[in-house]
Amino acid sequence: MNQNKQHMSNFSSLDEWVVAQDWPSYTTRDHATWKNMYLRMGDVLKDRVCDEFFTGLESLKLPDQEVVRFDTLSATLSKATDWEYIAVSGFIPTDIFFHLLANRRFPSSRFMRDPDGLSYQELPDIFHDVYGHAPLLMNPVMADFMQAFGRAGIAAKTERQQLMLARLYWFTVEVGLVAHPSGLRAFGAAIASSEKETIFALHDKSPNILKFDHARVMRTPYSMYDLQETYFVINSLDDLLALSRDGFACVNDCDPSLPDIERGVLVASDQILQRGTGQYHDSLRSESTQN
Repeated sequence: MNQNKQHMSNFSSLDEWVVAQDWPSYTTRDHATWKNMYLRMGDVLKDRVCDEFFTGLESLKLPDQEVVRFDTLSATLSKATDWEYIAVSGFIPTDIFFHLLANRRFPSSRFMRDPDGLSYQELPDIFHDVYGHAPLLMNPVMADFMQAFGRAGIAAKTERQQLMLARLYWFTVEVGLVAHPSGLRAFGAAIASSEKETIFALHDKSPNILKFDHARVMRTPYSMYDLQETYFVINSLDDLLALSRDGFACVNDCDPSLPDIERGVLVASDQILQRGTGQYHDSLRSESTQN
């Protein structure tokens, strides 16, 4: 076993969550949906995602005509950064998630979204988990960052510390943006696997776009089930290693006496790259009130 891997014998409950991918069970419709998504996102992400993503995607050689096989994917990842993919049955407990990441094992859904979810999918499916995450797991910086995140989660002593880590994870790994000489680029998996969120995060006037500040991020709630009201921009992927330094010691910088900053709200210390109009979410709230 590689020295990066950690002992997991205390987690016998892992067997309750890890399942076989059962690749033969994918239907003709599943394969067609994967193919459509793969071709669709390749066009959408051009000049909208970070260079490291496309470098990883090219090296992975993901299938473009059928659903990916985890054994083939893991073989490629393992040679590059010692990561592997495992299939899990739905959402897994936080402690299991942390231990898997700490051992460079990425837990992935095995279900393929319905064709009507091509533009946006609320729940993570296999396309999100693979196409969104795997290309950057080929990058040493992201590979190490993800493992460091898992280790920090294991070491977290309180639910609050876990919440702070979850927010750092969400606003980087899932919906993170990065500066680029030609304009902002996405690196977060939720963006890179969604046409709707790619266009929204990079071109819509509705969301706030702020420079990344870890203390600010840890005070910012997020929604897993809709587009974000605020996105944060790092300077480069190397910023992630600085963020994870000393086991995410930055978590201790978050003053527990300070209240959360509600979604969409700006504060005086924000470094604003785009002051959002809030139109998208205002319209959702208006519809909710009318109903």
